[in-house]
Amino acid sequence: MKFLLTLLKCLFCWRFKPASDEELSSADAVVTQSYGRHKDGTAGVGNVVMAAIAKQLHEKYRLPVIPQEELVMADPTLPYYDIAGGSKDGKSTVNWNTYEVAKLQANTCKKNGWKKMIVIVSAAWSWKSCLVLQKAGAGPGIGANAFRRLLSS
Repeated sequence: MKFLLTLLKCLFCWRFKPASDEELSSADAVVTQSYGRHKDGTAGVGNVVMAAIAKQLHEKYRLPVIPQEELVMADPTLPYYDIAGGSKDGKSTVNWNTYEVAKLQANTCKKNGWKKMIVIVSAAWSWKSCLVLQKAGAGPGIGANAFRRLLSS
């Protein structure tokens, strides 16, 4: 039954409600999953935007940040606790994908006792990334598309 419920959620649940300041302030860490790199190896605009959001959350709530490596490439001044890295070219493969990144981030969260994190990803991947992080053992996540208002404040 749990499998069927998860399958239905995969097909029909794609939106997150905007997170409140109370939810954001109750988080233990910020994790990010990046857009891929450009063909020339640069990080790209999407990663620059997500790095800016991660930095704002870090500054406002004093949370540790566990970014995927492309966000640190996009903004070398991004303060981070640990980097989820491992892809030589930034492309998703059988050995380097959302789940592999999530396992690295979940392990860091578990080692430090962090149970609730803010997940910064492309809005289209928010639900999937939160589910994958939870499956990897990192606990509940708050999706990134809830943070559009942070960029304007």
